[in-house]
Amino acid sequence: MIKEGLLAFSLESSALALVLTQAPSWPVVLSFIVLHGGASVLGALVLRFFLPPAYRVPRLPVIALFGGFLFFVPFLALVAALAALVTGRLVPARYRTQIDFATMEAVVFETMRDRGQASAEAPHRGYGEGGLRGRLASPHAALEERMRTLLALQAMPGRITSILLREQLADASDDIRLLAYGMLDRQEKAINDRIHEELRLFKQLPPGDAHALAARHLAELYWELIYQGLATGDLRRFAARESLRYADAALAHHGDDAGVHFLRGRVLHALGRSDEAWSAFDQAVVLGLSESKVLPYLAEIAFQRREYAQVRQLFAQLGGRHVPQSLAPLVGYWS
Repeated sequence: MIKEGLLAFSLESSALALVLTQAPSWPVVLSFIVLHGGASVLGALVLRFFLPPAYRVPRLPVIALFGGFLFFVPFLALVAALAALVTGRLVPARYRTQIDFATMEAVVFETMRDRGQASAEAPHRGYGEGGLRGRLASPHAALEERMRTLLALQAMPGRITSILLREQLADASDDIRLLAYGMLDRQEKAINDRIHEELRLFKQLPPGDAHALAARHLAELYWELIYQGLATGDLRRFAARESLRYADAALAHHGDDAGVHFLRGRVLHALGRSDEAWSAFDQAVVLGLSESKVLPYLAEIAFQRREYAQVRQLFAQLGGRHVPQSLAPLVGYWS
């Protein structure tokens, strides 16, 4: 192997010298390819000799692997590979980690079907929106597990459910798309059925408290279509106008209802009528609604107006109050 190594080094040196001293021409290029190719083959034989016996077979593929490496990285590959292999052989055995594989426990691989069955038999655990989204989007999850996750969404708030279900309408699986569409349709149908029932009561009842209560329920139900993301485009604008109309009808009888003023502010905000929304929110606070419920909406309106100093002031007022976990980072940032 020493002779082969010296010959490979000599051929590679000759090829390098040829390139550096001769003007570019076809005879020079062909000579370089012949010299360098021979050095690569001999170098591959030398490198194979330094490998452990178990890694020397199959013979031709190993030689082809090293030969290709040496051929496409001239000179430097041979020096680097020889240095690495020689160093590996000369390192004392006491510096090498010895692992007795016979004492290691056998690895048990769990299939996705087994995991799905185990999760079905295990007690129910709560998952957040991110966890459910991750399970639904996982390319490694079995179809049965993803469908079971979809069905688990029924126990979550409608707004989160509708967002996750809409994301599944573009899924590659027909079963997932059909199940998500059916669940969305069922949610929308349930709200529409309640709207029809309240409309019937609203039209039948004479003016009074019951009539105003039916108007409030209608305003809330139309807003629910928007809030849950079940109404989009023209349908969303229609639902917003209807919610606003019935909120005004409820306030015509009970003008001191803080909850309806708050709802009216949210609808106006959704319609982009920020000045009117601000007034509605202010009126809700005057009538006794907790200021902590209104301040985030006022801060959003101020942000849309680019009144950043007022945004900071409004969030500072929220700093000492109990706020939802989702708002905590915003409060910390602005205050």
